[in-house]
Amino acid sequence: MWGEMEELTILKILIAAVIGFGSKITWDWLKGGRVNKSEYISHALHREICCLPEVKQDVNTLKTQTAAHEKRLDESRVEFKELRKDISGINRSLASIESTLKSFANRSA
Repeated sequence: MWGEMEELTILKILIAAVIGFGSKITWDWLKGGRVNKSEYISHALHREICCLPEVKQDVNTLKTQTAAHEKRLDESRVEFKELRKDISGINRSLASIESTLKSFANRSA
């Protein structure tokens, strides 16, 4: 009976030692700077607040540039339509000149 109680006491001491040692390691790990959530959150929040004006300025710059590019694309589309019309007109003129030259060639032959 005494031996059985001794084993139970030793087992309890070992379990308490493992839990205590594990808790100490976890506590040191959390407080040792490896993972300090409050510092991380405050640093991330600080970075967001500090960088927010720069990000807003960059976004506004991108919006302005995008609007300018879209305007140039629209202007280019209009210019291409006009060029197509001009090329079609030139092709019609060349076709009429060709037919006129052929008719002159046929008359002189």
